[in-house]
Amino acid sequence: MKTNSDVPAGTFTHYALNQNESLKSVSISDLFSELIVQTAFDIKATSQKQAFLSHRLWNNLQSYSDVQSMMG
Repeated sequence: MKTNSDVPAGTFTHYALNQNESLKSVSISDLFSELIVQTAFDIKATSQKQAFLSHRLWNNLQSYSDVQSMMG
């Protein structure tokens, strides 16, 4: 398993966002609820992948929840 010290400074890393087929039958409300529960206890990302995905999610949710642009 690679740790942060195994990756040279300045190395670019790419994480693909893949659709998980097993989650197609789960509602978005259930997914959001689970995500809120998983992130409610001030737990920090434990990997670069988690940090990247949480940052992408944060940016996407800002657009998703922008009610003013949907109403205008």
